[in-house]
Amino acid sequence: MDQVATPLENAISNGTFSVLCQENGFEPFSVLTTFFAESLVNDRFIVDCIIHILSPMTVADFDTVVEPHRTLKYFFASSIAEVVRLSSPAQVSIDAIKNDTSTVSDTGDAESQSYRRRRLGNTNAIKVFLRIDLGTTESYFEEQFKVAPRSARSSVSYLQYLQVAERNTGKACEPGYMGHDCTERTCAYGLSVYSSLFLELDNLHVPGFHTINGPEWTRAQHTYSECSDAGVCNRKTAQCECYKTYWGKACSRVRCPQDCSGHGRCLPSSFVDGRRPSSTDVLPFSSKDWDRFKRHTCHCDRGWEGIACSQKICPRGDYVMTVHPDFDVELSGCDVQEIVFANFSLGDFFALSFENFERDKKTTRPVEFTGNATAMALAIKIALEELPNEVIPEVTTLGVENGTLSDLQVHVVFTDPRNTGLQPLLQCVTTSPGELCLAGMRPMMLPTEGTCSVQHVLSSEVLNENLECGGRGHCDRAKGVCECNVGTYGEACEMTTDYL
Repeated sequence: MDQVATPLENAISNGTFSVLCQENGFEPFSVLTTFFAESLVNDRFIVDCIIHILSPMTVADFDTVVEPHRTLKYFFASSIAEVVRLSSPAQVSIDAIKNDTSTVSDTGDAESQSYRRRRLGNTNAIKVFLRIDLGTTESYFEEQFKVAPRSARSSVSYLQYLQVAERNTGKACEPGYMGHDCTERTCAYGLSVYSSLFLELDNLHVPGFHTINGPEWTRAQHTYSECSDAGVCNRKTAQCECYKTYWGKACSRVRCPQDCSGHGRCLPSSFVDGRRPSSTDVLPFSSKDWDRFKRHTCHCDRGWEGIACSQKICPRGDYVMTVHPDFDVELSGCDVQEIVFANFSLGDFFALSFENFERDKKTTRPVEFTGNATAMALAIKIALEELPNEVIPEVTTLGVENGTLSDLQVHVVFTDPRNTGLQPLLQCVTTSPGELCLAGMRPMMLPTEGTCSVQHVLSSEVLNENLECGGRGHCDRAKGVCECNVGTYGEACEMTTDYL
């Protein structure tokens, strides 16, 4: 309704409406009151309006002009359509025009009386009842919220043309400068956070862009733009002033929450979630991974968790209120992992890596392959229990021989309460001939052609639970300590009192 009422009342107050009506052939008049009401009829926005005017027409004029309504309807519809800026006068329909003599005599309106004294002894009060159709709800919203026409001068190609094109002097600016007098600095470019509206112009600036059957484009839509469209270029210093949450020379990276609170590293999301593609791969630029080096995520240090690495991890343990069906059987409910060796020769070496609930990943010292399952089981047990920070406080190992070196197995049973329930798989580490003495390699081992794999022996349904605070306490994330419920105690609330 404001789309109609506001411009019409403004036009009435400043005299524009009266002037338009006079240009359409009507005598000067004064508007007493206006009334507006909106409604939704058959999925169309309708505004009903009553305009109450005073006109100096005589009764005879009224009979000849007003009564037939044709001329009056035309100039009213045309004038209102022009004031409200409607696409067509046909959107304005005059329902009725009435001569209201009661207005002058009954209302006592001061303006009405003054108008009568100034103009004529005879003044007619006229009410015009009209209806304005603003269209369907869909077309109305499309019109009100339509996107402004595109300008090719917003394309990256045009902006770069302004930076490198020749000036009126016939010379171009030096690299890194722009502007009419080449005194403004340019800033670093990065992959834009927005998709380009001008792919047909910017295709040379879109990584991974190529055509398919001529006019069809791939989904690669992000251009290289100044400050990555995530900041403002300071033309004096050539430094990008990044918007909030963005950082980097070209504002090309999304800042991690709270900078990981000092308890983690801010890494590209693809590094953290394990989907780390090649930096030269073209496909991700046209896929959901187009921002794989832009968005960053906290990779928390050992013992911390949360999106900002601001919460301490509490110990995990078994739920003491459940009893395993085979509670009287030794090692029942414990996770068992099977290590299978293949193609190893006597004297080869391997190592094992393990990451516990605190995400503390450690790798054992090299373990020699002796071909004796019992001796190797003991060597693996010692190596795992030697890991720092008590990543694995205690395990039981069992060697399984099937008569040949190519079918030797070792079972690792996690018996300590700190490693209750299903555990992450051990990772077997070997060195191939082409990897000897690589940068950062630890531990150093002689190369081998052997391989080893690890798998779970039991399903999680037959194992003990692995719950935060054993499911019987509250985790104080500020301290990383379990506050156990009544009747339980221990680091992970994994033990019960006598009176439970």
